[in-house]
Amino acid sequence: MPQLPPGEQLKTVILQVEAKKVPENVLPAEVVRKYAIDNMIHLLSCQSGKEKQTGLSGRRIIGIVKDPELGILKENIIINPAFRKFIYDLAKDEINNVLLREIRSSEIGATAVMDERTAGVRGDIANEEIIGLFKRTPDGKIIFESNPNFAIFSKFGLCRLTHGIREKLYTLP
Repeated sequence: MPQLPPGEQLKTVILQVEAKKVPENVLPAEVVRKYAIDNMIHLLSCQSGKEKQTGLSGRRIIGIVKDPELGILKENIIINPAFRKFIYDLAKDEINNVLLREIRSSEIGATAVMDERTAGVRGDIANEEIIGLFKRTPDGKIIFESNPNFAIFSKFGLCRLTHGIREKLYTLP
């Protein structure tokens, strides 16, 4: 598995793809048509190195780049819901024995899985930087609750996922 330093920004690439080759279950056809230029669409994807051999993986497409000349800016990207779900699924797998003990022994009974884009920069954490919460239910079970307000892009830039999530993002098919 690749060793990634903590807080590293996602490796991304803008792919130019024929609009008709974007599966509708990845991004709605009407959105693809709206932003296609000469039947080509520009997609922001996580760089995995496997795209050339295996084709596009819908859950690795971060979103559509509306205007490729503007680059990777929050207002220039339409986020792919499948990518957001993939991040939630990977975060759900982050539970480990240390977290389980922490949640079970805490008065609050919850711990957050957070984005690292502002880790150590400031004390307060915005809701948009929390991917989700592991919570203890009244009957003692530990569940993961995704945060619908988690922002792939915020005023602090593109998300910086935890080491464990990034490792899985780049290595899982």
